[in-house]
Amino acid sequence: MTFHRFIAWFSLGLALATAVAIWFVPPVEDFQPDNPFWNGSRQLKEVARITPISSLAELPPSPKGVTLIVIPYREFDGGELELVSHFVDGGGTLVLADDFGWGNQLLEYLGLAARFSGKVLLDPLFNYKSRWLPRVGVAIGDPLTAGLEHLTLNYATVLEGVTPERVLATSSSFSFLDGNGNGLADPGEPLGRQAVMSREAFGEGQVVLLGDPSVFISGMLTGENLKLAENIARTSEAGLYFDQSHLTISNLRHAQDGLRALRGFVFKPPVSVAMVAVVLALVLLPVWRQGSRQE
Repeated sequence: MTFHRFIAWFSLGLALATAVAIWFVPPVEDFQPDNPFWNGSRQLKEVARITPISSLAELPPSPKGVTLIVIPYREFDGGELELVSHFVDGGGTLVLADDFGWGNQLLEYLGLAARFSGKVLLDPLFNYKSRWLPRVGVAIGDPLTAGLEHLTLNYATVLEGVTPERVLATSSSFSFLDGNGNGLADPGEPLGRQAVMSREAFGEGQVVLLGDPSVFISGMLTGENLKLAENIARTSEAGLYFDQSHLTISNLRHAQDGLRALRGFVFKPPVSVAMVAVVLALVLLPVWRQGSRQE
């Protein structure tokens, strides 16, 4: 075997090995249902029996009794906004969990007054080991908060423009919004109880707002956070869907999507036949050459 042929076969083998490695590496993006690590939502997938969808167009035609969880870290286009509006207006429940994403874009389109503040909620007293992990109290008597006393948040934000009767969870009177990011309660920064979860009516459906999507990751889905996920699943009589299309996509996921597209192309009958013919030709080529030399 010549040096150039060795290099060619070595490069081909290395490319195939790299493709196989990329194919089997689990997703590592935040909130992805197939991510088995602390920042993924595989535990939510198992506990709440969510159905991940890669497009909002995959929602069932009849939204009554259906719940959709959206974590909006990517912007919505006009068609997606219309799909969500139609879903909720027709009787579906939207759980919009956001902190610093695109949740307000959707709320504005729906014409709701509520907004995500976008400022970090800290609590130096009622927290789990850190002021950035505040514990918030929940309302009594709502199906989503049944059996809960508090939730533990992680770098959360708060809700603005919500009426008190719609609030489902609030921070303590010692909490504050850290507008400048220095971790301290400076003069002028809002201090006191803040709404972090609410239920808003829209058409025949409803929108549940939650100022922290981190409650759904495996590293936070314990104790009463886990109970919240179970309650969401229990009240979703016709199915619980999880939107993946507005989560952050890594370069690894782009590569895996490219391999899936290539796989779909390769397994088309005409392409498969052509590839088999090429492989056979490459395998038999040395035999043909040896036969020609003997003649």
